[in-house]
Amino acid sequence: MDRMALAQLAKTSKGDFGKPREMNYCLYDFTSRSALDKAKQEIMDRDANWDCTIQPQADAPSRFTLTATQSNYSITELNYREDSSFFKQVAEAHGGQFDGWFASN
Repeated sequence: MDRMALAQLAKTSKGDFGKPREMNYCLYDFTSRSALDKAKQEIMDRDANWDCTIQPQADAPSRFTLTATQSNYSITELNYREDSSFFKQVAEAHGGQFDGWFASN
């Protein structure tokens, strides 16, 4: 799925991945506000340029989502792979799930 999304992004951005854009990583299914706060802190400790938004899940209001947004993100193969791996690890370590990512064109 990531390859398809990256291919679509390459198409719409005419292959200019280096162009800064908004990047969002989405984590969900957190049942504990404490665990969610720890996940947010781990993200911020790694890179303070991420803006983390916490909201109740639309389909399960007793659970929470965390969206980490960076407004000036340049996609490279290395930082995309490292960040995707990091966000997956954060979700698992704190009882959440990794939902994926999306970027602006």
